[in-house]
Amino acid sequence: MRSKLFVPGARPEHAALAARSALEWEDLFGDEVPCAAARRIEDMFDHPQVQSQGIIDTFEHPLVGRYRGVAQSIRFGRTPGPAPFAAPVLDQDTAAVIAALEDDADSAFGKR
Repeated sequence: MRSKLFVPGARPEHAALAARSALEWEDLFGDEVPCAAARRIEDMFDHPQVQSQGIIDTFEHPLVGRYRGVAQSIRFGRTPGPAPFAAPVLDQDTAAVIAALEDDADSAFGKR
């Protein structure tokens, strides 16, 4: 999509940039000029870099069903982080959280 911000009589470099879409400029520059076109979130899932780095995974959710989402947005060599998982359903973890808070309170006040 070409820029809608082009104004006749604007600076020459604006006219030159408006002559191509952001994706066309990205293809033209390749690896020679560090640049990236802004993309819609829907386009991110199929981007070659996202796929090659395994950022997106497929999850099973008890209410929503099968969906694609972010598995790991960043990776560290020595601290890989937890395995990716689907979002919890409402109240799925409430009992475990309350139990953990009660255990913390008990140990803080010496009730163990």
